[in-house]
Amino acid sequence: MYRSGSQLRAWEWNALIDYAGQGFRRIRVDDFRAAMAIYHDMVANRAPGASLTDMDLGSPDDDTPPRTQPVEPDIVTYTTLLSNARRTRRQHLIQEAEELLHSSGLTPNHVTLSTYLPHYATRGDLSQKLDIAAVNACLWAYARNGRLSVAALIYRILRNPMLARHGLLPADAQPQEDIQELEDFEGITIPADLEADAITYYSLVQAYAYHGHLRPCLSVFRDMMSSPERSRGEDDGPLVPNPALPLFRAIFLGFARHGQAPDHGHIALALAQRGERPIKSAWMLEPLSALFDEFLAIPAQPDADGRDMVCPNSRIVYWLLSAFAVTSGADRALLRDVWARLTARFGARKWDGRVQRFRDKIYAEEMDAEFFARYSPFWFIAFVVVKVCDKPFYGQSPFSW
Repeated sequence: MYRSGSQLRAWEWNALIDYAGQGFRRIRVDDFRAAMAIYHDMVANRAPGASLTDMDLGSPDDDTPPRTQPVEPDIVTYTTLLSNARRTRRQHLIQEAEELLHSSGLTPNHVTLSTYLPHYATRGDLSQKLDIAAVNACLWAYARNGRLSVAALIYRILRNPMLARHGLLPADAQPQEDIQELEDFEGITIPADLEADAITYYSLVQAYAYHGHLRPCLSVFRDMMSSPERSRGEDDGPLVPNPALPLFRAIFLGFARHGQAPDHGHIALALAQRGERPIKSAWMLEPLSALFDEFLAIPAQPDADGRDMVCPNSRIVYWLLSAFAVTSGADRALLRDVWARLTARFGARKWDGRVQRFRDKIYAEEMDAEFFARYSPFWFIAFVVVKVCDKPFYGQSPFSW
């Protein structure tokens, strides 16, 4: 491209810098140097790779100046170099990449700051490297890996300033003790000017739902719904227009993942009679129905033309239907009622094919056991029995085993 005179663009240089510095299993010093060589070619408007080889990579005629115009490195360029340096685990290379960034005069974004986390977390020196996006990434990493107590600690530290500002801080709250605990045990110091945003709430709700903790999941849900201040997204973006919808999706997914049908009570009773510990779960139909009532009660937000801007997407609707299918034992009468109430509130939206197939199965004349088997363990057992008994096993009936 360079030899033909095509104009090279910043993203193409950045992609080459990233590729040159990738290495194999682990980035070595030589890999970082290769990325730096491409960077210097970019700054000098030389042929890409000219610094890495003795071959003539310039124009066919050495006296002909390059026909491509110089390209200025952007924040992605320096973030890429910083990421490559960090992966070498060499402090002097990280400092070299940092000096290039500082000399450029560009402002680091949240991706740039997040590249520091794996390196500085091991050094206990995070206080100057964190913005809210990076803190949310920390919270999610702890929560996703089952360390929910640390995630909850970060959440409290981020939410306490807003509560204190409105005089809502609980009497038993210990903000300074929380901050000190996080510093002592995890080596993380959260800057005092950081506060929870929408991503903070979404991350913790989703993590609690994934791990099957309904009570704290709903507690964080209530926190955001009753917050005296509207939550913002990343980078001080606009106010989240429909902050509740992602929360509902995460909790509906939790019910689909951990939910139990009413018939599980019979199994629990049978286990108890045999001296075994019964299975208990809070992810059942009653709390889901109460949550669905709140979902339908989301206030309408009309736009300039009077149309309601509150519209759940296909993923939310799919996990809602899946949650009711699991917790009701694939009760199609109940599912039809859920669908009717859903469309009465939000209208007949054009949801995707997965939702439409679900709707068709709900209203089909006959029960499709194969379809609903994935949502109910009892239908699954019945489906397997039917399939096994319907087919010979190596020429034999299953009843002859």
